[in-house]
Amino acid sequence: MTELKIYDKKGKSVGTRELAPEAESFEINENLVAWSVKRQLGNARKPIAKTKSRSEVAGGGRKPWRQKGTGRARVGTIRSPIWRGGGVAHGPTGKENYETKMNKKQRVAALASAWKDKIVNDEVLLLKAFKWDEYSTRKAAGLLSAICGEKDGKAPKTLFLEQGEDEKFLKSITNLPQVKILPLKRINTFDLLDADVVLIGEDGFAALEERFFKS
Repeated sequence: MTELKIYDKKGKSVGTRELAPEAESFEINENLVAWSVKRQLGNARKPIAKTKSRSEVAGGGRKPWRQKGTGRARVGTIRSPIWRGGGVAHGPTGKENYETKMNKKQRVAALASAWKDKIVNDEVLLLKAFKWDEYSTRKAAGLLSAICGEKDGKAPKTLFLEQGEDEKFLKSITNLPQVKILPLKRINTFDLLDADVVLIGEDGFAALEERFFKS
């Protein structure tokens, strides 16, 4: 049975939580996860690259030389793609569409798979509800260091999924460069996979368990 550790505001482990049977039996679909990441990145991509076609480059208003009698190949315009300074054939137009479609069930299944993958790899840590005493980035950094440890000699990239947590605590971790705060309702596949560690409150974890595995 998979168990997740629960930590208090001092960074001490105060218990564990067992994964629900429905979540335990859920099978990870790696293909859907890859598709979901491709969709998310593609839908956010803006078509910036643009080249000029033969109709857009300057010059070429007249025929370079007469059609016959010169011994050279026939040419109609110097704007031809085979000429230096001519237009580009089959280049990017700036109107490309990189969007990928997924239906709602597939999106939810992909997100559930990414979430389950984080759980089974011990990369999801639970926080017990607490009241933070003061605005202190230094104190918050010490707490996260105690809970998350280090990766490759530095603080791991941490995703904090918040659902109405203590305001002073949220303000205190905002300035930490390794931490990304994301509202629970905006959880997404890319940010989950991009994080080394995911922190979430007990109530938030229960909400995701209900959403992904029990509904």
